[in-house]
Amino acid sequence: MDREQLDQLVAQARGMAYSPTKVALLEEAVQGADALQDLDLAFAVRVHLVDAGVFSGMAERALVAFAWCLAQSDRDPERFPQARLLWEYKWIVNKLPDFPTIPRGKIRAMEEDYHARLKREGQGLRSLYKLLMDNANSMGYRRAGIEYEKTWRRARRDDMSDCAACDLDAEVAALNRAGRYREALWKAQIGRAHV
Repeated sequence: MDREQLDQLVAQARGMAYSPTKVALLEEAVQGADALQDLDLAFAVRVHLVDAGVFSGMAERALVAFAWCLAQSDRDPERFPQARLLWEYKWIVNKLPDFPTIPRGKIRAMEEDYHARLKREGQGLRSLYKLLMDNANSMGYRRAGIEYEKTWRRARRDDMSDCAACDLDAEVAALNRAGRYREALWKAQIGRAHV
């Protein structure tokens, strides 16, 4: 596969809806970029693969691609700035509780690493608190989830904050978990009008 064919493959994949087919095309593109020994292209295609894997329900594919990208960033931060990977990092850490083979200690270490990277980039911690809330709730740590939720609600919005619709979804889910169903329904109806 030459560079022109590879560019066409990536463009085709990027134009597709999230699906296993999109993931497969991007995996083929990764192999092509690796064969061409084009590190910049291999990085860019893997970033697209992370996005496609997460949102196509194939997080295991995203994990592998993300680990490769993060290693490149740590090796050469000038060429591959970590700021470029913060959104993907958030998505990846949020998916970790879905994998029963990943121990809680490893998840916690990645949450802490994400925290450190946010601080190095001068970002606020709202996205971290939401991530901690989601992960705690996913793993059954309700008390911790409630505490992180309180901190998340108080934290200022910044460049790493989720969109208003995503935040509304998280608020409604928190109300449902608390058994406050009427309030959740009201919040969803009122919030939808403002999103």
